Amino acid sequence: KVDPGFRPGGLVAAQISLAEGTFKGADAVLAYYRDVRRELAALPGVDSVATVNTVPFSGNSWGAQVWATDNPDRKAFQWAGDDLVGGDYFGTMGIRIVRGRKFTEDDNRVGAPPRTILGGKIAKLLFPGGDPIGKRVDYLNKTWEVIGVADDIRYFALSETVWPRIYAPQVFNPYTCSVVVHTQGSPESMIGPMRDTMRRINPDQAVSNIRVVARDMDRSLSPQRTTLVLVAVFAASALALACLGIYGVMAYTIEQRKRELCIRMALGAVGGNIRAMVMRDGMRLGAAGLAAGVLGGFACARLMASLLFEVSPFDPVVFGAAPVLLAIVIWVSLLIPAWRATRNDPIHALRAE
Repeated sequence: KVDPGFRPGGLVAAQISLAEGTFKGADAVLAYYRDVRRELAALPGVDSVATVNTVPFSGNSWGAQVWATDNPDRKAFQWAGDDLVGGDYFGTMGIRIVRGRKFTEDDNRVGAPPRTILGGKIAKLLFPGGDPIGKRVDYLNKTWEVIGVADDIRYFALSETVWPRIYAPQVFNPYTCSVVVHTQGSPESMIGPMRDTMRRINPDQAVSNIRVVARDMDRSLSPQRTTLVLVAVFAASALALACLGIYGVMAYTIEQRKRELCIRMALGAVGGNIRAMVMRDGMRLGAAGLAAGVLGGFACARLMASLLFEVSPFDPVVFGAAPVLLAIVIWVSLLIPAWRATRNDPIHALRAE
């Protein structure tokens, strides 16, 4: 349920590998990307198209050092993941611009002044307590004007800490590119038309790794899911063994006292009193075991902390539900054998004696 900071639903991404020597200069590359965006946007069901160097949850990202230009301390840089984007990247991905504006086509042309958009986290790190719009940062050996601040996004995993990010127009390094399409329909149905359209535009350019972004994000959770299944299986097995063991021990204890109980009944004890006595004795023993189990659970809970996400290892629901369940098992394991014992004919115990 963690908000990744963008809208994964309906997103399809594909990687473009430019053939060496095909394009002469950044202008030609950008023109090809514009053709790709225009043709893909004309496909039925497509809302918007953008290009970017890497896509969230693809497993890849670029990074660079960023300074606030007015900060004289050159050691006070921040390391940020950087995305070089073309088209309406923020609208296509569903990333909200919280201050300032998006990039325009004028920002993404050869000779345009360097302008950048900061993620919320790096904006706070570089300009704590101030408005970064109109300020300048040093990045990729250039001085950039900050024109906007975007929501932070999660790039590799939903459970990760949000890392600083910075965005720049694709014109400043257009040679690594993926295209992202947002569609209202089924994203799976867009894979074939995307591949065919891009091959038709320029068959010399390799198009690979066409995928649904939501699936990439879902796959990023597979290690946690595998761990969860294993832990759940072992926990269920441990709980079943504990219940079986408690029932067996309590039933055996009462079976050992069956002759005593029969003699008590022969001397005038009422069945209800006998059962109450057995339940009291057994529940005392069970309560001692539960107390020891809860203390042991507290002692071992920290070992589980690395497997949990936004859940305390000392979760009160767990530490409340487990003893209640085991107390019910103890109660049943006492009640049934005690009821059976008081149903026996006391004369059998006297004859055996």
